Amino acid sequence: VLPVELARDIRDHVQKPNSQEFILVLFDSFSLLLSAVEPLTVHTLEHLTEDWAYSVLLFIENNGVKKLEKTSFSLLKLFLAFNLHFSLPEHNPVLVALSKNSSWTNFSELLMLVMNRGHDPLLNSEYEEITSFQRPKEKHSVLKIMADIFSSKQTADLFYTTDLNILIEIILRNLLDLTPDDTKRIDFLLILKAMIKNSCWQENKHKATQIKSTLNIFAAEETVDSNSVSSKSQKISKQILEEFKAVFN
Repeated sequence: VLPVELARDIRDHVQKPNSQEFILVLFDSFSLLLSAVEPLTVHTLEHLTEDWAYSVLLFIENNGVKKLEKTSFSLLKLFLAFNLHFSLPEHNPVLVALSKNSSWTNFSELLMLVMNRGHDPLLNSEYEEITSFQRPKEKHSVLKIMADIFSSKQTADLFYTTDLNILIEIILRNLLDLTPDDTKRIDFLLILKAMIKNSCWQENKHKATQIKSTLNIFAAEETVDSNSVSSKSQKISKQILEEFKAVFN
């Protein structure tokens, strides 16, 4: 019952906002709840539709990141937590809502900020206290939503070319800095693969030489355990090099 009541309150207040403080409390409360609960019930999902997600996205676009900075980041955390409940992008209300507009400038700006920082906003002490037993820490909410966004050409177009270039540099930096056994290496490789396939990156091929060089290094790594992160990274790297051979030649 509580998730439905919070969803209704958020919908009503983003359409006719009262105080920023009250909306901030609503966003934070719902984010914590979505981070902690088991899979959402059918009854809850009937209220957390793409129309609900769209109305909340409009709130941040109409108000701007700088105007309501704390509220905007609280809203982002809400979407990150909500997005964790969906494994299939095509059945994800967040992605359906995002696909309704060709551009979500403020939302994409927030994603760029947290992507560059590298940490998961849902894995701070406040959230970990109630989520440590419900959600594996390796499930990075920012990397998941980025992978979901780039899984489709419709939502991959949310980012401008300059943003894509910055994202490529962030991905390369992390791929080179992460240890071979860090599971986030796989996440970054899968995002990279989806970006190459579905975004407009191929139009200017930003950092293509460095991408190819990094993938070749991973593809040549010696692995013993086929289930290891290093082995999986090697497999994905080879797939990218093979699938987009013409792009890197």
